[in-house]
Amino acid sequence: MRRLKIYVLVSTDISHDQRVIRIATSLSQHYEVMVVGHQKADSQVPAHYAFDAQLLATNANKGPRFYFELNRAMIASCSDQHIDILICNDPDTLCAGLQIRRKTKCQLVYDSHELFTDVPELRGKHLKKSIWRYIEARGVARSSLCYTVNETIAKELSARYGGTFHTIKNLPMRHQPPSPLKEEKFTIIYQGAVNAGRRLKDLVRVAEILSDIQVWIVGDGDLFDEISEMVQGKSLSERVVMLGKMTPQDLKLLTPRAHLGYNLLDRSSKSYRWSLANKFFDYAYGGVPSINSDFPEYRNHLKEYETGIAILDDRVEQIAESIDDLRSDEQRYSYLVQQCQLARSEWSWDREQEKLLALIDRVAIDYSSSSDKSAST
Repeated sequence: MRRLKIYVLVSTDISHDQRVIRIATSLSQHYEVMVVGHQKADSQVPAHYAFDAQLLATNANKGPRFYFELNRAMIASCSDQHIDILICNDPDTLCAGLQIRRKTKCQLVYDSHELFTDVPELRGKHLKKSIWRYIEARGVARSSLCYTVNETIAKELSARYGGTFHTIKNLPMRHQPPSPLKEEKFTIIYQGAVNAGRRLKDLVRVAEILSDIQVWIVGDGDLFDEISEMVQGKSLSERVVMLGKMTPQDLKLLTPRAHLGYNLLDRSSKSYRWSLANKFFDYAYGGVPSINSDFPEYRNHLKEYETGIAILDDRVEQIAESIDDLRSDEQRYSYLVQQCQLARSEWSWDREQEKLLALIDRVAIDYSSSSDKSAST
């Protein structure tokens, strides 16, 4: 029997998108998988992936022109391919996805990584927000399956667009973390996009207040240059290290060396208030307690395993005080580390993989049955 072919569309650099890597790797157990993403100047697709990948170059790297160029390139690249199931990640690939679905008669699956239309970058931009909501609504209406990253967002998207959104969490793949050889200085690590709403300027100010700590900022984004200039302007280069992008493999080696993971977000953004980020679980899996915003999903998960703290008063002075209190209380800190170690068995990708494969297998069965009926008529 022919293995069905799944195409996965994503607007990011594949090598740094851990959710897409996990999902494509898991689907490769049952299907032929091709991931189509964005080609940046430093993009690389490691040869060890279990799936195939294609990177598409664009002249622009952000804004309306970028989305237009990338979706046009996706349509040109995929429309003449044999595709059985097409997975679109976020609304910024749905224009291409809807066209490819129409031309190839494939099944459309939608993966929402966040409340895309409620991110800080769209605050006050009502026309753009309306356009993205329209695109997302059309995509959801034509999808055979929709899923997202947590229960809170699943309920919101189901209420917003109708239908059912399932939950596939951003849990780490099972692996053995390296020996926790901690840095000599108390080290705070941030990993993720260096974008608006991530409270990174506040993290720099915390480093200014706590003069004996070290901060690692791992990632890239729209604010990278601005944060770097802020660090330079405050003469904090020895305390705050801008490490740029790292592969997931390198990040797994780096994270356990830190003492605390940073996960504070802008509470004015609904997308962030309802988020459940990769980094929350990655910190815990690496044995690194985290400081988090007191938002519903983080609060609920910290009730399961107390892998960190959640703070409501997130003024810079209060953030610094919370960090100082935690590092000064050795007994409390050791307990949080133990909770991180206990959480590994539950907060791993194995269970999410089972759910994902069951959902996609059902789409595949329905698709095969409809194809067989069409062939017999």
